[in-house]
Amino acid sequence: MSSFVKRALPWAIGGLVILILGFLLAFFLLYRPMAARYHDCQAEIEEITQECNDLQGQVDRLNNQLAELAALEAENEQLEADLHLANLHVHLLSALVDITGARMSVAGGDPDSARTYLSGTAATLETLATLVDPAQQDVVASMQQRLTQALGELDNDQYAAQSDLDVLANNLIQLELAYFASP
Repeated sequence: MSSFVKRALPWAIGGLVILILGFLLAFFLLYRPMAARYHDCQAEIEEITQECNDLQGQVDRLNNQLAELAALEAENEQLEADLHLANLHVHLLSALVDITGARMSVAGGDPDSARTYLSGTAATLETLATLVDPAQQDVVASMQQRLTQALGELDNDQYAAQSDLDVLANNLIQLELAYFASP
C-alpha cells in the first residue's frame, strides 16, 4: 500500500495544487471583479435612491406650492367678484346721487343745475349696464330711456321731468336692494 501511496501522493498533491490554483484563479478572475461590480452597483443604487428622494422632495414642495397657488387663485376670484360688486355699487350710488341732485334742482325750479347733475349720468348708466346681470339689463335700458325723457322735459315740462326722475330714483333703489339688501 505504501507504494500506491507513494505514487498517488504526488498526483494527489498535484491535484490539490491544481484545485487550489483553480480556486485562486476563480477568486481573482471571477469573484473579486463581480464583488467590485456588485459594490459599484450598490453605490449607484444608493445614489439613484437619494436622487429619487430629492426629486420626491421637490415634487412635494411643488405640490405644496400648487396647492397654495390654487388657494390664492380661489381668493383672487373671490376678490374679483367682490371688486365687481363694489364697482356696481359705486356706479349705482353715483347715478342715485346724480338723480337725487337733479330732483332737488327741478323741485327748486333750476333746470340748468339739474342738467349739470345729469351730465354724467348717461355714461354711468352705460357702465352700469355692463356690470349688472343679464336679467337686470332691461331695467337699466329702461332707466336710460327714462333719463333721455327727463333730459328732454327739463325745459318744457318740469312736472314730467320730476316724475321721470322719481321713477329713475326708485328704479336705482330697487336695483340696489336687489344686489345689496341684507338677507
